[in-house]
Amino acid sequence: MKCVVLIGAGGHSRCLLDVLRLLEGVRAHCVLDRDQNLWGTEVLGTRVAGDERELSAAIDQGATHFLIAMGGVGRSGLRKKLFEQLSASGLSPLTVQHPTACVSRHAAVSAGVQIFAQSVMGPCTTIHENVIINTGAIVEHDSVVESHSHIAPRACLLGGVHIAEQCHIGAGAVIRENLSVGAGAIVGAGAVVIRDVPAGAVVAGVPAKLLKSQNHES
Repeated sequence: MKCVVLIGAGGHSRCLLDVLRLLEGVRAHCVLDRDQNLWGTEVLGTRVAGDERELSAAIDQGATHFLIAMGGVGRSGLRKKLFEQLSASGLSPLTVQHPTACVSRHAAVSAGVQIFAQSVMGPCTTIHENVIINTGAIVEHDSVVESHSHIAPRACLLGGVHIAEQCHIGAGAVIRENLSVGAGAIVGAGAVVIRDVPAGAVVAGVPAKLLKSQNHES
């Protein structure tokens, strides 16, 4: 039995808990969150036990795996930091796949990836660690999504797209085939990307245009 600690008690945590209950051999142990107002409450029946200081106690109680349960825009740096900290704690990152997701047998999926309902991953796609492929997202053949990136609901990456680490591809965005999105870039919801996106860029619109640039490590 895989016993899972979830980091984050918001909406994304609820979505993950919903998926975990559909999977065999997996159960949620507890949720950890830095918001003291949430301590002692429950997320879909799973207790919020405190913050990361409760991690050792969770391990002593049998926790074996973790999930980074936060997915908002601009949180990729925190997701990366927490992933590295939790990996060093002795817990293993859990890879989660909703039963209705369609993942090619020729796709490569790394540790800690979260694949939600009705999403599609085509042949020869590569998904690096701690990536979120959210509800109904499409990652077509030969595409690569690097670590700690989030492909939001209904986003579509056409064939041969390369998403660098810590990117956020907004809901319903479309990225044309064989394009690259640089590290830490944000593509706005509903955008249509027809040219490469530089690292740290924020783009939106149809076609997508540069709104601003930022330090992707922030």
